[in-house]
Amino acid sequence: MGLFDVVACGDDIVRRKPAPDILARALEELGAIPDPGIWYAGDSTTDTISAKVHGITSVFYNGAHWDQAWLDKIFPGTPEHPYKPDAVVERLHDLVDLARSCLNL
Repeated sequence: MGLFDVVACGDDIVRRKPAPDILARALEELGAIPDPGIWYAGDSTTDTISAKVHGITSVFYNGAHWDQAWLDKIFPGTPEHPYKPDAVVERLHDLVDLARSCLNL
């Protein structure tokens, strides 16, 4: 593992995303409980749904650099599709900057 305390993969669980099982597995291995102070960064709508359903913060990695109109289309915030990411980043350093700002570093 080296860089990570826990690695959870789709083969480790029965139900795949958007079911939050993979996040529950990772949190269990970390000895943590779902909390908005825990962030999950992912690059798909199912990643966002999984995080929000599990009660943790969703950070959407917009590596494709989609414009706001497209993001609004894939995350409409409607009753049928209520889940929206809490933050959107386009580069790894944006994620690091966001974390630093939240920690007041």
